[in-house]
Amino acid sequence: MQRGITMKTIIKQWAEDNGKSMGWLSRQIGYTYSYTHGCANGTFKPSMKFRMKVAEVLELPVEELFDERGFARPFD
Repeated sequence: MQRGITMKTIIKQWAEDNGKSMGWLSRQIGYTYSYTHGCANGTFKPSMKFRMKVAEVLELPVEELFDERGFARPFD
């Protein structure tokens, strides 16, 4: 992936490609929109449970979404 692409960008692109919204994703993973959005922006450090659920819904390896500290990963 291109440098500078964040988890938020990936989620937005995935949602657009799949006719879904971040609100839909929030409901699927069982977290509030506010928390999901904050994690995607790097405002909050998401729990491992959150990371695993997002990766599962997006069908991506968790390592592609988050760095070793748990924050949203910018992609190289």
